[in-house]
Amino acid sequence: MKTGEGLLRRRRFASENDGCEVAAPTILRRINEGPIVTNEIPDWLNATLAADATGGRHVVLPGILRPLRRDWRVIGPAFTVQASTDDNLAVNRAVKAPPPAGSVLVIGGHLGSRTATVGDLMAHEFRNLGVVAIVTDGLVRDAQELRALGLPTWCRGATPIASAKHDPGRVGSGTVIGGVPVHDGDLVIADDDGAVIWPAAELDVLLRAAIAKHEADDARMARLLAAAPRQGSRQ
Repeated sequence: MKTGEGLLRRRRFASENDGCEVAAPTILRRINEGPIVTNEIPDWLNATLAADATGGRHVVLPGILRPLRRDWRVIGPAFTVQASTDDNLAVNRAVKAPPPAGSVLVIGGHLGSRTATVGDLMAHEFRNLGVVAIVTDGLVRDAQELRALGLPTWCRGATPIASAKHDPGRVGSGTVIGGVPVHDGDLVIADDDGAVIWPAAELDVLLRAAIAKHEADDARMARLLAAAPRQGSRQ
């Protein structure tokens, strides 16, 4: 590990000061067969750097969608569901699609819903299919069970109310969350700062921008640490 990379890792994910145990991120490997030589997503990539790389574009409601557990972090390709307000039949249909293993289930259409997008039983089904996380603009129920299950979930909050099951919606053909379009295969980067969408067609450009920002942040942190007063020194 480079020194700078270690500095950034500690700055982004250190838990000593907040008492939070930070889980190891789920990392998607070989996401793109484009000109990036390694075709790998680095393990230092987080929502902050991902958002910086886009210049603030493609950020999915970072102030509204929150992880049920603050230590959750995930990177993976989107598999999309477009549901209808207070109706999650489309989410049930997604179980039968099914989503590719390793994907992040992105469910839109529930920004105005007062009923649950997913609950404990459905989350178990998606986990068994290999889904690595859920991102929705809706609510969930069985929140305590979802936290214990360990399937990282980003949502608006919790409710005990079940959804109706009438509108089939759309599965695997794109969705919109907070005005941000999400398509199957787009890269989702999500943590306690929010969720960011990298369009599949821009992965190479955005990854290069994130690397440049990461290196600049590392260099700045190195300068700050070098200039910090030594312990026990007088000012």
